[in-house]
Amino acid sequence: MATIADDRMSEFFEKRTMLHDRIRAGKQDEVIDWYHKEAVFYDELTKAGYENMDALDGAVGMLALAKKKKIYTKFIHTVVKKEKVADVADGTYDAVCMGGSFLPTHAGLDTLPTLLRMLKPDGVFIFNYMQWIADQYDDYSYDSVDKRFAKFENEGICKVLEKNPCFHRTDEPGYLAVLQRGRAVIA
Repeated sequence: MATIADDRMSEFFEKRTMLHDRIRAGKQDEVIDWYHKEAVFYDELTKAGYENMDALDGAVGMLALAKKKKIYTKFIHTVVKKEKVADVADGTYDAVCMGGSFLPTHAGLDTLPTLLRMLKPDGVFIFNYMQWIADQYDDYSYDSVDKRFAKFENEGICKVLEKNPCFHRTDEPGYLAVLQRGRAVIA
């Protein structure tokens, strides 16, 4: 029996495949149009005065589009996993922002320590996670995520500054979370 989450996951993979196919076919205009609609958040950071931003993505095509935006300093082609990202030293960033990537098939829960490790003490990690992921995967339920946040807080790794309902795109309910990096060493 198919669920809404299955349909959304399928839609996600279809979009990703469509984007990669368009890039390979030289149809950059379609990809650029999509990118401008989906990545406006990062443009807002430049308007807020952030000038030294790096782009990190597992898709070469998305990095190529990021270069065209002319708002990033460094371009890092990698997929974030549990291990440290070779091109990013611990304590590099004041902020790490991630939109629409917090799911088991992309940047999963096990990447949280890696992402937090990239932050300077008191730096912030801002990300969203969608309800359909929480409903589909027990490890991603709001309860499970809250327990993980509480564990990190108890260990001094980070504290939750905000966790508010939001919408990813226009119709996908979820939460926007803001974690502030603590001073504890992350193994």
